[in-house]
Amino acid sequence: MHDEHPESAIQAEADTGLACLVMLARFHNVAASPEQLAHEYLDNGRQFAKPELLLAAKQLDLKAKFVRSKVERLEHTPLPAIAVSQDGRFFIIARLDDGKALIHDPLVQRPEVLSFEELQARLTGELMLIPSQASLAGELSKFDFTWFIPAIVKYRKLLGEVLLVSFVLQIFALLTPLFFQVVMDKVLVHRGLTTLDVIAVGLLGIMLFESALSGET
Repeated sequence: MHDEHPESAIQAEADTGLACLVMLARFHNVAASPEQLAHEYLDNGRQFAKPELLLAAKQLDLKAKFVRSKVERLEHTPLPAIAVSQDGRFFIIARLDDGKALIHDPLVQRPEVLSFEELQARLTGELMLIPSQASLAGELSKFDFTWFIPAIVKYRKLLGEVLLVSFVLQIFALLTPLFFQVVMDKVLVHRGLTTLDVIAVGLLGIMLFESALSGET
């Protein structure tokens, strides 16, 4: 059975960007065909550059992005990642351990171990990150009440006024049944009409004040 896209197959073999993307896709358990991707995104013997890598990653439902990073910050970077070398080719930084970096260059066909100094000399500082689902879940788990602290600090005066008005309204809501209880105990039982007049005025004042506060909020 012959390859349907022989030229694409030749391109895929020599294309370091495409090879790295396919390797990371398979690492994330995503099926990827280098020949199919090369046929879809490349023509005239070109190779995968950053735009093609991002488009192909999107097609594979991988959340990829390019960032700039220094070697000393790689320990806080989700790996494996695709790195851009000084000669424009792509290679994979698989992991860091004890001041060493395990990398894979598609043209070398075997893993290599570099010191941080050697890696620094090879890097341009550009990385294509493809975080795993576990990493994405970890990012989502960081979304908690602390996200709202800056907004709370910024609008603390307004929030304080809202809370104060809400508190006063709640107090007024409690006063109404208390007044009713006084009417039952003092006015109806002891026929205290003067007390009834005072309560009526008090209720009217509360209603007016509560309406004013509700209108402000």
